[in-house]
Amino acid sequence: MRALVTGATGFIGQHLVRHLAARGHEVVCLYRTPRRAEPLQELNVRLVQGTLEEPRGWAHLLGEVDVVFHLAGVLKAFSRRRFRQVNVEGTRELLQAAAQQQQVPRVVLVSSLAAAGPSRGGTPRSESQPPRPVSVYGRSKRAAEQEASRWADQVPVTVIRPPIVFGPGDRDVLEMFRPVARFGLHLVPTWRVPRLSLVHVDDLVPALVAAARLGQCISTCPEQDQFAGFYFVAAEEHPRYDQLGRMIAQALGRRRVLVLRVPGAVTWLAALGAESVARLRRRPQIFNLDKAREARAGSWTCDPSRAMEQLGWRPGAPLQQRLEQTIQWYREHGWL
Repeated sequence: MRALVTGATGFIGQHLVRHLAARGHEVVCLYRTPRRAEPLQELNVRLVQGTLEEPRGWAHLLGEVDVVFHLAGVLKAFSRRRFRQVNVEGTRELLQAAAQQQQVPRVVLVSSLAAAGPSRGGTPRSESQPPRPVSVYGRSKRAAEQEASRWADQVPVTVIRPPIVFGPGDRDVLEMFRPVARFGLHLVPTWRVPRLSLVHVDDLVPALVAAARLGQCISTCPEQDQFAGFYFVAAEEHPRYDQLGRMIAQALGRRRVLVLRVPGAVTWLAALGAESVARLRRRPQIFNLDKAREARAGSWTCDPSRAMEQLGWRPGAPLQQRLEQTIQWYREHGWL
């Protein structure tokens, strides 16, 4: 295929680009910062500098590709405006530019479980449940999905909603591993222990490619399935947060880990402190007030059955094995 990848220098983007390039696909990488594009220079791909907010420099590329993997987005920011500017308005600019091409490319939009919201009643979320995001980030990703629905009569769009994504090169989930590695301590940010869905990046990337080939597109017909074209992609296991700490400890080779439940007030205070420090440094961090809202909202689990049935996708390894592979990479690169 001929593919354009937005957010190509990000954690998921780099894995996707390497996957496509290794299989002989023609890949155009849209990137914002030259320094972050350096790891991609060794690959047989085309690098184009640009931002979603300024499509004039790259919009013509949409007419040269078969599929767009839209990964560019903001996971952490200090303001609602920034989330909206990139996640919502950037998606609108991309879809509008795609609709203007003589040959309109297919778009695979990488959203998030946060756009759907937490699971209720102990049952993993399915695509047929109405979205109820609880965070600023989640609402911005849901608004991006709604933009995709508005353009669905002009641009074929498939939406993938991953939960927590981890794997080699990820620095955000690394912060979950470090207390277990250093102190044998795993903090649970609530008295009621939630369940979580996760997906390893090496399992997510094949799902994105399968979605481009086999996935349904968002429907514009009221008589059809209004949730067609949406897919959750996750490991089949949904461990409790305390169980995840023990799985991480096992992957690290630790015999014991102290699981400590933290009262809600402490979680909020810690998030406020972390965000205050981040603002002073002018560098958003993954642990902030918005993430505290998600942590306090209950379980975050999703059912990947639809992706398995319609995309022919399966996780490549059990969750425990994926945790071990990730920790091995962290150790080899001096991150743990």
